[in-house]
Amino acid sequence: MVLAAALVLAVPAVQAAADCLRDTREVKLGGSNDPPVRLRQYLCERDAGVRVSVQFLRLSDQVAAGLLAGRMPAALHPVLGNARVVRNPVAEEFLRLTQAHGISLSADGMGGYASLSSTTQEITSAQMAGAEIPTVTGLLAPENPPVDFPDPQALAGLTSPAAVPTGYRTISEEFIWRYMTLDDLERYADKVAEYNKLIVGPRFGNQFTGFRTGTPPREIRLYRELARGGWPSDFIVIKGRRDVAPSCGFTKWWDFSYWPREPVMDVVVVENRGQRPLAVDALLGVMGGAQRLRPTPLDAAATPQQAVTGALGTLDPGRRAIVPVRLSWLVGDGQREAFADAKTGVPSTRAYHWGPEIAVAGLSINGKPLTLEGSAASFLSMTMSSGAGSCPVLERWDTVARRWIDTGKVIDKANGADREATETRQFAGFVGRFRLIEHEAEIATIRRVGLRLVLKDGTEIDALTRVALPASARQDAQPSPVRLAMGESMELRFDLPPGVAARQVAASRLSVTGHYDRYADLLAGAQSQRSSVRLALASLRSRSDEAMAHACLGP
Repeated sequence: MVLAAALVLAVPAVQAAADCLRDTREVKLGGSNDPPVRLRQYLCERDAGVRVSVQFLRLSDQVAAGLLAGRMPAALHPVLGNARVVRNPVAEEFLRLTQAHGISLSADGMGGYASLSSTTQEITSAQMAGAEIPTVTGLLAPENPPVDFPDPQALAGLTSPAAVPTGYRTISEEFIWRYMTLDDLERYADKVAEYNKLIVGPRFGNQFTGFRTGTPPREIRLYRELARGGWPSDFIVIKGRRDVAPSCGFTKWWDFSYWPREPVMDVVVVENRGQRPLAVDALLGVMGGAQRLRPTPLDAAATPQQAVTGALGTLDPGRRAIVPVRLSWLVGDGQREAFADAKTGVPSTRAYHWGPEIAVAGLSINGKPLTLEGSAASFLSMTMSSGAGSCPVLERWDTVARRWIDTGKVIDKANGADREATETRQFAGFVGRFRLIEHEAEIATIRRVGLRLVLKDGTEIDALTRVALPASARQDAQPSPVRLAMGESMELRFDLPPGVAARQVAASRLSVTGHYDRYADLLAGAQSQRSSVRLALASLRSRSDEAMAHACLGP
């Protein structure tokens, strides 16, 4: 499983009052061999030996959860370590939401990768062992892929493959969208029932299983709670993508899904940069907020300042105090990238805020106030994942739960044809059904796949390939590669060899050979590379049809 996180540094746009000046500090992740990144912050000096820095940081839910639980990877200690975290109403609200609607996030011992980059293109990165990455409870699923959504009205109203569902806006022939409404949330169970009745009926050849009934998904339950104070009309985007992989010659024309908002927790970090202990009496500003989604944050400059925290205590040199100040919900990179090439008709990307909130405008040290002026201007991002870079995701089919299980990224080091790689994953028992999905703005080229079975007596034998890469009739022929663009997938199926039963299989080892190319890299390259992007995208439909034909006809 992948543990993903983000950290954003908000920087004052202008110089503050005389006591606090805008400063630059070089920081690198623990264990990184890269040059440091220059971070901007307030640096406040007053009286002999009093020197303190103040940073406004934006933490993803995974980082925030690890911070509040006191479990942070060593790689992040240069930014967030050696600190006392204040448990205030903002922190308590975050913990309440994660307890009610969260998901356990773990690297599953696979190790991880962290990178810290700035808008000036500086970057520092570090590898992390799996034991370094804590298991935490967050609000966002790993990788944050679009979540399937039932839209029976849209599906029922279609009259031809060329039709566009009512209420959707068109970005391209393959891509439409609309905003999620309060009715979508309140009637989710009804929509699932209507969608399932439609999709499993004779019109669609009884070939689809529909959505799981019962308790709504946790994201829907979370959004229902957030909607109690009013549901913003532009909070969630539902996208429609043409179904370019028809099942046995039939297509339902459109698949619908939505991008979850990315939850973040803003914090203020006060660090003693001096040579002697100092007493931080309080942060100064205004308090407010409410249990409703709102697009406008508090403005500390609009009202008289007051103490918004209790005493943060005495900080020894090099020690930090971290104060949660705001919970926000942001549009993620996946949604932004999906609309990156659209010139008109794109959805809103404004942030929303929730719950208690503190707007900080200064602090009191040793009984003397220091004022901070300015607003957020620059950003810093950080990610932790089970592998560096982008790449396709491998899923396996769980025959008991009857659902796809995300097993993480594959060939993640194979960025470019010159770095083509083979990766092998092992699964307990016999697993014969897999799916490769490309979530990123890139083209994954899959050249070879194979499944090796390890029997309980120690014998190893190849499984029979039912559906994999298109190949000629000759057994020794080189398979034709399959290319997957963003949003595309391919299914892999394997059968047991004659005379071998599933109970005899101790482990299944799937090997995938290939590489990936990001759109930006290809489009920035030679004309032949730019053409390859267009050709690959144009040919996806025929290749998906060919792969599905193998699925229908069998070996």
